[in-house]
Amino acid sequence: MASYRLVAFLFPPKRIIARSLLKKMLDPLGEKKPATCLAVRGTLMFKQEHRLELEKVPARVLLVEDSKFYSAVIRQQVETLPNIILDSATTLKDARQLLEAHSGHYTMALVDLNLPDAPNGEIVDVVGKHEVPTVVFSSNFNPKTKEKLFAKGIVDYVMKDSPVALEYLVELVKRLLSQSEKKVLVASKCAKARRKQVQSLNNLQLSCWACESGDEAAKILRKHEDIALVLIGDELKDCSGVELVSKLRKDFRSSHLSILAIPDTETDFASQYLRYGANDFLRQPYSPEEFQCRINNALKSQKLLTELEAAATRDFLTGLFNRRAFFDTAATTLAFAMRNNQPLALAMVDIDHFKNVNDTYGHDVGDFVIKKVAEVLQKEVRGGDTVARVGGEEFCLLMPNLDSDNINTIFTRVRAAINAISVPTPQGVVHVSASFGITIKITPDIEVMMKAADQALYQAKRSGRDKFVMAEQTS
Repeated sequence: MASYRLVAFLFPPKRIIARSLLKKMLDPLGEKKPATCLAVRGTLMFKQEHRLELEKVPARVLLVEDSKFYSAVIRQQVETLPNIILDSATTLKDARQLLEAHSGHYTMALVDLNLPDAPNGEIVDVVGKHEVPTVVFSSNFNPKTKEKLFAKGIVDYVMKDSPVALEYLVELVKRLLSQSEKKVLVASKCAKARRKQVQSLNNLQLSCWACESGDEAAKILRKHEDIALVLIGDELKDCSGVELVSKLRKDFRSSHLSILAIPDTETDFASQYLRYGANDFLRQPYSPEEFQCRINNALKSQKLLTELEAAATRDFLTGLFNRRAFFDTAATTLAFAMRNNQPLALAMVDIDHFKNVNDTYGHDVGDFVIKKVAEVLQKEVRGGDTVARVGGEEFCLLMPNLDSDNINTIFTRVRAAINAISVPTPQGVVHVSASFGITIKITPDIEVMMKAADQALYQAKRSGRDKFVMAEQTS
């Protein structure tokens, strides 16, 4: 494991890490420190039985509030969230007992700063000793107290001064619970900066990787495409921060990856980082609160860009690529196949007698059939294949490295899976079939290949439907 020292996956202290379960998963590996393993978040790399066990664990939240009114309002809102357990305490003593009883199981704590038996914020230290991310709420605003609390690693400081503040608190809980699925990479030569940033990210319930070189950063991002944000220092072992930003932006659009530049020293090179593709720049020295705000804003912006891109490129009904996105992707795939002299298959797929389904059972049933066929196509083809909905009941498949020897096997399987679809309705069960036209003759124009496959599809329809026909066999 020595070679993995600085390529670390760091577990945040949240619900998926029940201590006994973590020990059970790691002991067979002879590994006692999960933060030193090169790994993906638990649900991706742990064995199936452990993954299922992890997913069953609900989020456990500790609420410490002596006001019956605020406690009732917060409980009413938080308990509506799915898969959550909310424990309540009104005193420091009660909170201690709950923390001991459920040690290692709390996802977060929501604590009032002033309690009957702890009027000076002692609750924050007690919760902190159990490594539970903490949100503090208080009726009094004191800048110095707030600064001290953030220095202790709290997640946020919320005033109890209006209904808006309570709404913000509930939204914060929602965000923290959802952020367990979000992943961040910290890339910096400075070990101290890495540790500080990772700890702050873990407090925000984010899963992290950390590395010290640009080469390792690029490898991690290529391997784990679901990393949403990367924090980059001004120096790495093999390149500067600006050079890494430039390199990453060539390979990852802002809708796929947000970049926050955080120089390890005081510097005024913000314009350079932003010019070469960084989304934001955080100057030294910065406060923990500003760091957390920048992280949240970066993730929100990246999510919005992803949603906008999906709206532009995805079919609204099936979630598959739409026609426009298919042509964009196909151009790159076709050029690669021609450049490397690799086989490429294109198939047009059409649901048989679909008009009759709409006329007999209604458009709602027709839409459901389209969605089920789309699910089958996405499931049955290979990982590198492109599936798109290009018309009402028509789909197109682009399949690199698929030659004539393997076409029969794959499309026999796809056809059988579509035939297995059955949709119960008040008028009876709807059974589904589809016809396929396929070409493996590569041409520089993707539309020429689509036309050839479409002609083969026409032959499949004419000769009885529910079959696949090769264009090269009809010419």
